[in-house]
Amino acid sequence: MAQPEGAGGDLAARVSTLRAQVRLLFDQNRQRGAAAWSDARFDFVAPSSAHYPFQWLWDSCFHAVILAHLDPPRARSEIRTLLVNQHADGRISHMTLWERDQYEHALTHMALQFTRSPYLSDISQTPVLAQALERLHELAPDQGFLDETLPQVVRFYRWWKDVRDPDNDDLVAIIQPDESGMDASPRYDRLMGLPADASDEDLFFRMGQLLGMLTDLRWDPARLWSEPPFLDEDVLVNAAFADGCASLERLCQAAGLNAGADWAGKQARATARALVAKCWDDEACCFWDLAGRGEEPQRVLTVAALVPITCEGVPAEVVRRVVAVHLSPGSPMWPRFPVPSVSPGEPSFRPGAGPLWRGPSWMATNWLLWRGLRRHGYGELARLLAARSLTMVETGGLREYWDPFEGTGYGAEGFTWGALVLDMLADEVAPA
Repeated sequence: MAQPEGAGGDLAARVSTLRAQVRLLFDQNRQRGAAAWSDARFDFVAPSSAHYPFQWLWDSCFHAVILAHLDPPRARSEIRTLLVNQHADGRISHMTLWERDQYEHALTHMALQFTRSPYLSDISQTPVLAQALERLHELAPDQGFLDETLPQVVRFYRWWKDVRDPDNDDLVAIIQPDESGMDASPRYDRLMGLPADASDEDLFFRMGQLLGMLTDLRWDPARLWSEPPFLDEDVLVNAAFADGCASLERLCQAAGLNAGADWAGKQARATARALVAKCWDDEACCFWDLAGRGEEPQRVLTVAALVPITCEGVPAEVVRRVVAVHLSPGSPMWPRFPVPSVSPGEPSFRPGAGPLWRGPSWMATNWLLWRGLRRHGYGELARLLAARSLTMVETGGLREYWDPFEGTGYGAEGFTWGALVLDMLADEVAPA
């Protein structure tokens, strides 16, 4: 098989080198122990032992995908640890502070997200849990583990629909920017009252104000909808939700959960239809977030506006236009190290260090786009994105994010997400 453009050198050797680095990093960032407050043991990988030593929802999902290739038993431990503190209504907190007394130095403004529990954050995060469970089941099937965990995963997705879709339009809403995982994305600026050149201080101040308002509303779903200080039908979150429901349908079929499969399949298709009907911009060839109860389109071109191509139910012509305009080599969203989190044409674009998600390329969104490209028949482009992503990691190291033009790594060092490229290249290289 010919190597895709940008692969360079011996791809198998390069991937083998990265695997060794990732194994070492995952061992260094591994957190194990017992928490007296939950009467449970934990075993998970911190995204960065220095900067982010706690457990995060979508990070653990990414870790499970990566560990499915390297150490499936640890992938199962990652998911079990994530599920052990699931709330009664099905919600999973976006952060779990298993050893809070050791984390105070790293919490900063995030400490404001723990008003209902000192250990479990008040909000949730982008639902990619079903995708992680499906990938693990594909690579290392374990029917007992699937039967054990799948009902909880279904409850999590049902929570998103039951609690976060009060207008019943099949688009779920986030109530705080951190819930998307893309904290300072400029598509939230208007909702947050932030200028395009917002600093970290601006962001933290407004985030603190917002969290105070949410606390004043006592996190009551009815009040959060009738008096929303922040409400966004986020296209990336909804794309992940629809994609996850499609994964759930297949997993429930494998587990003999017919009712769950029926619900998940219908919901996956309904949310994909709603994304196209309500968020698609035919002229701009992308999807816009809908802000507030009035569902005002947030016309800021970010990578999130392209991610709905990951959904199975998005029509082929819509995908073709997204690819032709935004995801083809030479387009503004396809620089040397694609895909930037914000279009270089936006006033808010910053390619280097600064508030998160305002320009640099991130591996999590590359992985989501790679899934969509493969799903809709753009195999060569998916392979090219994987190859460029590998070169990006080799150039800038295992960092939090990278300059889309130079490949320089920024943010936390020893950061885990870059290892998602191992999943993106798994079909190109034989398992080690």
